[in-house]
Amino acid sequence: MEEDQAHAMTNRTTDSRYFESDPSNLPLGVCIENLVKEYKSGNKVAVNRLSLNLYENQITSFLGHNGAGKNNYNVYPNWIISTFFWLTVEEHLWFYASLKGTEGSDLAEEMDNFVGGSRVVILDEPTAGVDPYSRRAIWDLILKYKVVFHIVCGRTILLSTHHMDEADVLGDRIAIICNGQLRCCGTPLFLKNNLGDGYHLYIVKTR
Repeated sequence: MEEDQAHAMTNRTTDSRYFESDPSNLPLGVCIENLVKEYKSGNKVAVNRLSLNLYENQITSFLGHNGAGKNNYNVYPNWIISTFFWLTVEEHLWFYASLKGTEGSDLAEEMDNFVGGSRVVILDEPTAGVDPYSRRAIWDLILKYKVVFHIVCGRTILLSTHHMDEADVLGDRIAIICNGQLRCCGTPLFLKNNLGDGYHLYIVKTR
């Protein structure tokens, strides 16, 4: 594990303002090393030698603008998308629990908790296109199950978003990507202290 952690750091800048040291007290959940993704049309490099460690018992917020290299690849054929459009949330959960081999009476329990006992969970822009009230409800749900994940089995969670406030509220660590490259990574407090200029409010007392 120590070797994996070291490898994932090889292509990062050494500037301490942009990268906080990785946590040493958490198990490594996923090690991404020198990941490259090129689009066939236009020879555009979407992800350029990306290296990043993801840890158990943490949500890593993957922050970037649209087209920054977070995702944008459709793995489903049109007939599956059309079918999924008509499924309820419960039917989606039933489908994926069944797909992962859950049977009989265990299905209902899995649908009420978290389907299939996945050790790695990827949340791809989970609040995209929803109203502010529903967005807040989704945040609360993720934060609630984040605690459950920690207690039960130590899941590794990656959440992609292009909203800074969402990354701040939900992420234990924030990795910011631009033009396919990792630009900075650390806890929200680390990034604010090192990179956030913020706003200054001056109050003058006249009496």
